[in-house]
Amino acid sequence: MRRWVRTCRRIGFGSAVALAATGCGDGLLCTTDAVPAVTVEVRDAGTGDPAAAGAVAVVQDGEYVEGLEVVAWESSDPASGYLMAGAYERPGVYTLTITRAGYQTWVASGLVAEAGQCHVAGVSVQALLEAT
Repeated sequence: MRRWVRTCRRIGFGSAVALAATGCGDGLLCTTDAVPAVTVEVRDAGTGDPAAAGAVAVVQDGEYVEGLEVVAWESSDPASGYLMAGAYERPGVYTLTITRAGYQTWVASGLVAEAGQCHVAGVSVQALLEAT
C-alpha cells in the first residue's frame, strides 16, 4: 500500500476547509491511508501455519457488523493468508468471531479501537485456531 502525506499550505477557502478536516490546520500531517480498527493474525494453533484463507471473521459493535478480509500472505499462494483486517477508520468496542471448517469457533470480545487525531487507533490480536 502506498502512503501519501497530506501537506498544508496557504490556499483558497474551499481547500482550507478540506485541509482543516484532515487536521492540517494545527500543523498535524495525516496520511491518506485507511487504518483498520481490528487486525487479526490467524494461525493454526498446532502447527503455526497461516489459517486466514477459508476463515470467516466478523466484527460486531452493537448493531454494526462487518466481515474482515485477508490483507497479507506469507507467499504468492492464496492459502498462505494469515492477516485479516476490517472496520476501517471506525472506533468502537468490538467482538471478533472467527469460524473455519475443521476448527473450533474463536471469539474475542472487548476489543477497543479509539478515535485518534488522524486515524483510528486500532487493535491487533492473534487468533490461534484449535482443530476439531
